[in-house]
Amino acid sequence: MTYKQSVIFFVFITVFPIHAQKMSDAVSQVLIPHEIFIGDVVELHYSFISQTAFPLGKSNSLQLELSGSPLGSLADICTVKQAVLSGKDNQYTLQLTFVPWKTGTIDFPVFDLFTLIDRKKSGFPVDIKPFSVSSLVQKTGSETFRPPAPPVLIPGTTYAVYAAVIFFLVFLVLLIRVILNLKGIVDFYKNIIRHIGYNRNARLTLRKLYRLQRSGTSLDDRLFCDSLQAVTRSYLEYRFAYPFSTVTSDRFVVTFDMLMSGLLSPDQSRYIEILGSTFCRTDYIRYAGNSLDAARQPAQMYATVLSNKERNSLLSAVIEAVHFFESGKPETGNTGEEKNNA
Repeated sequence: MTYKQSVIFFVFITVFPIHAQKMSDAVSQVLIPHEIFIGDVVELHYSFISQTAFPLGKSNSLQLELSGSPLGSLADICTVKQAVLSGKDNQYTLQLTFVPWKTGTIDFPVFDLFTLIDRKKSGFPVDIKPFSVSSLVQKTGSETFRPPAPPVLIPGTTYAVYAAVIFFLVFLVLLIRVILNLKGIVDFYKNIIRHIGYNRNARLTLRKLYRLQRSGTSLDDRLFCDSLQAVTRSYLEYRFAYPFSTVTSDRFVVTFDMLMSGLLSPDQSRYIEILGSTFCRTDYIRYAGNSLDAARQPAQMYATVLSNKERNSLLSAVIEAVHFFESGKPETGNTGEEKNNA
């Protein structure tokens, strides 16, 4: 080999590796988004070509360890969330995800890519090009906070919101009124239930009395009187909430007057006396029987036999009293019609 050939060979082996190294170090750097502001989540794509094979595994992607590296100690200017190296063949991309915390130019320190993969290795330095973080104040020229924007509503929902608010207010007012008048409302419904019970009790009583009226002479006098007293006393017990079945006939008027605290009206007193007389007369029929009193004169007063006219008179008196207690006035004109309807 001549001297000239030796010089050419020396230059080739010296210059070609340097040129190859420069070719391998050709990089491109892309920021997403292109314009960065404080607090944005930024992705930096650092792409390069290298003949060095990186151990990426079958997925051709590797999550890099940031703790203890220069990228993990940048809390004063930004927070690097993750670093991922991916590539195929000799083309690689290092993706850094970070959030900047200051405006101006940010220049990442040079770090070794091999060291991020394996702490025991080194030899592939990476130098990220400086980039700028813009200021919203400088861009907008505003130095004060804008007022909060109203919530975005779907078109047509404004009326629905107003209606819901009005409905809620009306409901709230009604609820407060109910709470303040709870006792009155409870008493009101109790009265309704009580009057429904009174009406049902009166209907059942009248039905039994009309049935007893239709029975005619099929019942003997004693059984008729037993039934009449049982039906009447049962009605009075429910209507006035007092055990009238235990009150003797001669004490009925006094007991009723005491129950009403002596405040009976003339009409009420008259119907109470009619019922008292009815109880006394039916008691006499039930218990006198063949006693000596039954033979006394006049016969129409002491007889222990009821005529059809007297039966109907006793029934009519009780029916009229029931109508009076329910409506406050006698309804003698309707007894025949109600009898037919029963």
